Amino acid sequence: MDAWGERIAKLHGLPEWAGEPLIQTHISAVLVGQDRVLKLKKPVDFGFLDYTTPEKRLAACRAEVELNSRLSPEIYLGVETVGEGEERDYGVLMRRLRRERMLDELVRRGEVTEAMIREIAAVVARFHEGARRGPEVDRYGEWGVIAGNWRENFAQTEGMAWTGERELVRRWVEGELAREAGRFAERVAGGHIVDGHGDLRCESVNVAERIFVFDCIEFNERFRCGDTAGEVAFLAMDLAARGRPDLGYYFVEEYLRLRPMGDCAGWSRFIDVTGRMCGVRWRGFGWGRRSLARRSGRRRGWRRGVTLMRRGGTRTGWGSGRWWWWRGCRGRGRRRWRGRWRGSWGGG
Repeated sequence: MDAWGERIAKLHGLPEWAGEPLIQTHISAVLVGQDRVLKLKKPVDFGFLDYTTPEKRLAACRAEVELNSRLSPEIYLGVETVGEGEERDYGVLMRRLRRERMLDELVRRGEVTEAMIREIAAVVARFHEGARRGPEVDRYGEWGVIAGNWRENFAQTEGMAWTGERELVRRWVEGELAREAGRFAERVAGGHIVDGHGDLRCESVNVAERIFVFDCIEFNERFRCGDTAGEVAFLAMDLAARGRPDLGYYFVEEYLRLRPMGDCAGWSRFIDVTGRMCGVRWRGFGWGRRSLARRSGRRRGWRRGVTLMRRGGTRTGWGSGRWWWWRGCRGRGRRRWRGRWRGSWGGG
């Protein structure tokens, strides 16, 4: 990892990339140029992804370009080779998007309009309508796979964000899985499991001459394939965590207007992913000062969720135990929204 980091530092020193700071996440390093971006995979293995060899990183880069071209082909320019010989590596070359037009920035500045949300809902609805389906995808929505995701979460986050409440959360999850087993089967039978985006949040949406949705999960098909309800819920909850639950409600309503789905069982999907990412952030894999600054807010939100679970707060609504737990994972446990899921989302 040290040698790889040194090579990236040299790349960052080239005139093409030297003008902007190097951006790092727990799995990627991003070089930013004037009009292009080069995203390189770190040689890491977290169990749910493995980038430890150049061959694996090349395969991941190719998959990222192919999968993201479903939604934003104009953004993904191809796979770029960097270095030679033993230092050869690979990255995803992308068109640079304007930071100020990212949805998370627009939300922060209070500039999101209903027209923007309608357009985003239309893009997601069209994507889901044409997304890959079939038996090989349906299996990711089955109860056994969802339960397995949870078992893996608990195993891989051992010692991360968990304290004395760990067993309480585990029992709560097991109870919910048992209670909702029939609903998972209904969602599979209804054709609601698709090869989707897998990480649909504000940071993955750019509002420019049109809506660009990018940065889907390429490293694990099991994370990317799932219930369309969970994908919609993921973005709605991210908007709520950023202080705009009204936009989340409106996004859900617009999506359901375009693609009515009936009663939705998407909760396990997004709690599955955000619970895992909460643990990774607590370990501090490259998240830096921003993560540290939000740690206290995340702890408050997560503990509030556990408190509501202890009191029997198992309803699927804003202000429920699971919502507060999710909000803690996202780092915004500051206040309680006293609404509920409504209509087709079956809250109560």
